[in-house]
Amino acid sequence: MSKKKYKKHQMIEVIGWIASILLITCGIPQAYKCIKQKHAKGISPTFIWLWTIGEAFGLIYVSVLGNRPLILNYFCNLLICLVILGYVVKGNNE
Repeated sequence: MSKKKYKKHQMIEVIGWIASILLITCGIPQAYKCIKQKHAKGISPTFIWLWTIGEAFGLIYVSVLGNRPLILNYFCNLLICLVILGYVVKGNNE
């Protein structure tokens, strides 16, 4: 790999990591709010189910590709989704 291509690859890798970290942090406030309030009132069950399933399939896909920033992103977002989903399911069963 030429020096120019290597630098471009490094820059793209840095951009990927920054994007993944920012996307991971998006769901954290909602998960924290659910944990603190012990409910997920106001969150659409359809939304959280589709988000969770999408993250799971996305994780499988990027795992096959070996894209580390996206693997971290999908894995962490899946955990966040599962926390929120747990409160949505719990709220629907009460």
